Amino acid sequence: NRQQPDFTVVAIGKLNAPTGLTVRPGGHETIHLLATTSSSHQHSIRVTASGLPPGVTCEDAWIGPGIRQIPLTISATDTAEPFIGSFQLHASIDVGGQTVTQRVLPGTMNRTDLPLGSGRLESDFTLSVTDAAPITATASIDRERYQQGSIIDLNITVDRREGQPDAEVKLNGDSLPPQIQDHVTSIDSGESQGVASFYIPEHLPPGMYTIAARVRTTHSYPLDPALGAAKEAATTILTNAVSFEVYPAPYIVRIDLDAPKKIKRGQVIQMPYSCIRNNQFIGKIHTEIRAPGGVVGIRGRGVTFVGQTETGVIQIIANDDAPLGKQSGLRLEGLGTVEDEGIHLGSVFLDLEIVE
Repeated sequence: NRQQPDFTVVAIGKLNAPTGLTVRPGGHETIHLLATTSSSHQHSIRVTASGLPPGVTCEDAWIGPGIRQIPLTISATDTAEPFIGSFQLHASIDVGGQTVTQRVLPGTMNRTDLPLGSGRLESDFTLSVTDAAPITATASIDRERYQQGSIIDLNITVDRREGQPDAEVKLNGDSLPPQIQDHVTSIDSGESQGVASFYIPEHLPPGMYTIAARVRTTHSYPLDPALGAAKEAATTILTNAVSFEVYPAPYIVRIDLDAPKKIKRGQVIQMPYSCIRNNQFIGKIHTEIRAPGGVVGIRGRGVTFVGQTETGVIQIIANDDAPLGKQSGLRLEGLGTVEDEGIHLGSVFLDLEIVE
């Protein structure tokens, strides 16, 4: 008689909207799911929604192995009708060929000024569909599977309604696994697209994961609609959640500890690096310098490792007019081939500053 996995998942709404979820046509609302830790939580827990009205959707979210908190996104189409009602969330886990499903419990935080916070459970999830959102932020990813020892890029688009300020945007991660290091990137004022990149370390357990990005910017709201008077204020919103699978690394790309950290304009440097092979991987690994949106100011000659080769050097040249400073998201990216088809992508951030 196999013991059934014991797990509980609670959904926590926003503090300022204690008992319900409001989603606006053309927008989305992201809430957080908390999982209790137990011995069964060495597997990914899948969370699904049911009972949503037409025009409102919720993609499945995954609580990865050992993860406590993830985001879950409810989205509404531009044509979603006004609605108020309830819906359900269910969490399921697959162990040894059997699926165990539990209801996700609705919860709200009613105190956050205490060291551990204070919350309570509700009877059900309520949802309302109402006015359009002033600002929305959408995240997408390029792949569904990432190897351990690679970089995930969240491509983020910020949409503002007419009359909203084109202010600078700061991006960072939300509900990242504790093994993934968070950092801040920005979208310049007047721009609407950016990339938040995170390194998936080699020791993150394989499984399904769900994360989001936190978006900080400025929005305006009417003080007196009759006079057209408005006030600007700082605002923080979450993107939709994205889900992906992490699988065991066939190789890990590493830059040598004593590799150069600076390059002068017009200079040529040698960047020693390695691709440590794992899990019997013997395919070719072709390594290039990459960055979201393209590498600026420097170029490197790609290097291919064949057979058992694990170490090499990439030659990097800086243009005479290369922009000074560091480029966000710069990396070494190794494409691993199986029977001459590029299958795997291992990468590591390249900390390189262009100087005078």
